[in-house]
Formats: sequence, structure tokens, C-alpha cells
Amino acid sequence: MAMDAGIAVAVAAANVPQTVGADVAAAGWLWFAAAHLPLLWRRRAPTAALWTVLAVATAIWIAGPEALVYPVVVAFAAVYAAARYRPWRLWWPGAAVLEGAFAAAALQGELGRNDLVALSCALVAVALSGAAVRSRRAHRADLAERDRQQARLALAAERNRIAAELHDIISHNMAVMVALADGAGLTAADSPKRAAEAMGTIADTGRQCLDEMHRLVTVLRGDETGSAAALAPQPGIDQLDELLERVGDTGLRVRLERGGTPVRCGAGLSLTVYRLVQEALTNTLAHAGPAASATVRLEYGGGHIDLRITDRGGRSPGPVPHGRGRGLTGMAERAAAYGGRLEAGPLPDGGWEVHTRLNIMGRRST
Repeated sequence: MAMDAGIAVAVAAANVPQTVGADVAAAGWLWFAAAHLPLLWRRRAPTAALWTVLAVATAIWIAGPEALVYPVVVAFAAVYAAARYRPWRLWWPGAAVLEGAFAAAALQGELGRNDLVALSCALVAVALSGAAVRSRRAHRADLAERDRQQARLALAAERNRIAAELHDIISHNMAVMVALADGAGLTAADSPKRAAEAMGTIADTGRQCLDEMHRLVTVLRGDETGSAAALAPQPGIDQLDELLERVGDTGLRVRLERGGTPVRCGAGLSLTVYRLVQEALTNTLAHAGPAASATVRLEYGGGHIDLRITDRGGRSPGPVPHGRGRGLTGMAERAAAYGGRLEAGPLPDGGWEVHTRLNIMGRRST
């Protein structure tokens, strides 16, 4: 409001010499004030201000030349404000009316040809200037909104990644701990030493789970002064032997097979392989039942890693066991990030198999 009042006063001050030179009567100064008053709401209601200015101009013309020599700059200021703050469809009729008034004055001999051309060009320039400012502001607003949208998408993707990491860490370690606890309970009476070893493994697994979660939270917080465990690298293909050993402590017979010539791959792909194996074995622990066994096979070749996890739990083919579907969705998303298509399902002679083929160079159609 203060800015609009300042602009209205500045325009009025610029028009005072013209009005004084016309030697208008007292009523003329009232018309002078009425002509400038609408500029007070040039931003809040620019279209209404424009039409009010035009209405006052019409009233001044009807009152006659003795009322006031109308300051055209007021109309230009109103057109600029309307073009700057409102879409063109709302202000172009007012600009057209003003141009029509210029043409009518020229036909009546009140404006010369050169004056008409000058006023028309000035009107077009003022309108286009206002529209250009509005367009630039709209463009900047669109860019800012696009940046905010991209930030929201990046945040959502990061949340999904964090959720997947937490799911893998917690579900696997909890499955191992439950299996160990069950075994310890069964052997506690007959083999206290073996039960004690199982309980020790449970404690180690719990500590490892806490370390992994602490590392993940530390990274999220951006804490560069965290503990050594928190700053340790993500697990990968090189840690598969440790993973299988830990799973084997639960009583699940599992072995790792490698084929082809191992190649160096990025940390992201290495983590993906680790998490896929981890989730598949977690499902085996949860659903395969007693006397189960599993085989993990890594086959290198052709710029790809062929990953196959097979378990034999003595089940008959059937629908996806309850609980596997959510884990499989996360596994499929991880595989898709490296051009892989996850295939998972029961085997004809019993058991379950998870298979995918990952592109070593990243996402690409396989």
C-alpha cells in the first residue's frame, strides 16, 4: 500500500505543472485527485483501477476542457499495472478502449497525426513492458516450483532408499536372531555349550545390526565425525562369505558358487548384489522350514553378473508365501536400477529360486 501511494503521489507531482499551466478551476483539481486516486490499488486490484481511471477520463471529457487537461500518464500507469499483475485477457479490453479514445480525439481534431502515433506507440510499449515483467516473474516462479518439485522427488527417492536399507538390515538380522534363538531353546537342555554359542552369535548379530543402523543414521545426519563403524564402507560382494557364514550359524546349509572371471564393479552394484542375496536368504530362513539348504551362484560374463539364489526346503509349488511379496518388490527395484529383471518363484520339484541378471555398467536393457 505504501509503495502504491508513493507511485500515485509521484505521478500526481509529475502532472501538477501541466494542470497548473491549464489554469483549471477548483473543480478541476477535484477531477485531478479523482484521476490519480485509483493508483492506490494498482497492485491489489489492477483491472478495477484501470477501468476506474478510464471512467474518470470519460467523466472529465464529458465535463468539458475547462474541467481539466487530462494527464494521459495516469492511464499509462494503470495499463502497465494491469499488464504486469493480471493476464492479458483481463487488461487488453481496457487498453483497446484507451486506444479508441486516442483515435476519437484525432478524428475530432484534438490530436494531430504525429501525436496519435506517439501515444499509440507509447501505449503499446507500456502494455508490453508490463506483460514482459509478468512473464519473467511467471517464468522464475515456474523454475522455482520445478526446483521444489525435483527436491520433493529427490527426497521421496531418498526416503525409499532409506526404507529399503532399513528393511534389509532389520529383517535379515532379526530373522537370523530368531532362528538362532529357536535353536538355542531346543538345545539348551541337551547341549548347553552349543546353546551358549548360539546366544553369543545372537548378541554379535544384534551388535552388527545396531552398527549398520548407526552408520546409516550417521550418514543421514551428515556427521563426518562419527565412529569407525558408522563410517565403514557399505557391504558388498566381498562380504558375501561373511554373510553366508552368519546365516549358516542358524543351521541353514548354504554355499556360495562363483563362475566366470570376477570383474571390478562399482560400490552401488556390489551393495545391490549383497542386499539381494541377504533378502533372498532372509526369506529362506523365514519360509523354507527345517532341513532347508540354499545355494548362491554368481556368474560373471558379457558385462553382466548373473545372480541366482536357490533354496530347497521341501515345499510343494504354490502361491507366494505371505510376507515374501513386500521383500520381492524391494528386490525388483534394486535389480531394475542395474537393468535387471527379477524372477522369483517356486521350483517344480520343491524349493524357491530368485534370479536376475545385472548390468555391470549400470542401467541398460538386457
